[in-house]
Amino acid sequence: MLAQEAETMERHMQPDDTILVVDRDEKRRAQICFLLRNGANHVEPLNDPREFGLRPPTTGKILAHNDGRAISDILAALRRHSVWLPVIAYSASPQPEDVVGALGAGAVDYLSWPFEIDKLSARLEQLDSRLAAMRSMRERGIHARNKLNELSPRERQVLNYMSEGETSRTIADELGLSPRTVEIHRANAIRKLGASGTVEAVRIAISDKEARALGPDDLEQRPKAGMA
Repeated sequence: MLAQEAETMERHMQPDDTILVVDRDEKRRAQICFLLRNGANHVEPLNDPREFGLRPPTTGKILAHNDGRAISDILAALRRHSVWLPVIAYSASPQPEDVVGALGAGAVDYLSWPFEIDKLSARLEQLDSRLAAMRSMRERGIHARNKLNELSPRERQVLNYMSEGETSRTIADELGLSPRTVEIHRANAIRKLGASGTVEAVRIAISDKEARALGPDDLEQRPKAGMA
């Protein structure tokens, strides 16, 4: 199951030159497609976000005009099909509430239209680098989760507290255990994880947490957006 998850995430987060431009305004959509094609990108224009509900893509990036509901509709359609793709929103003279709303829905960036091809290309290259970092973090997390699944529920609890910097005495008080029992759980967790010590065991737990934070509904680990 974990191997399948890793393969699926790798496929969905693999950098791809395809850019899907979603915009109901035919003239603006054509302008953006023309700019992108001049930048040697493969471009697919789409008129209606609802098209994603029929046959969603599995690779590439989505550049979508934010007309109120388009961003949330696109992301909802992708999630229904268990697909994650980076969605970049744009609009003319975006207001702070527009940006916050789009990022809150799950967009990874927000651009102000009109944009120049050089600036857009630079942003897309930056996004590829960030996606590669996210993919690496996800793969480390899946590997960590595979190891953590070998632990008992109590060992997981103890390790989780350890990863938050808590001492054995504090953990004992929180869980209603003796400090010695906490130490036994800690030692068992380290042994089962194949870790060299507490530091490595904590690192494994943190890798799992960081990867979980990359889920499509969680923005904590997503790249910060900025206006073009």
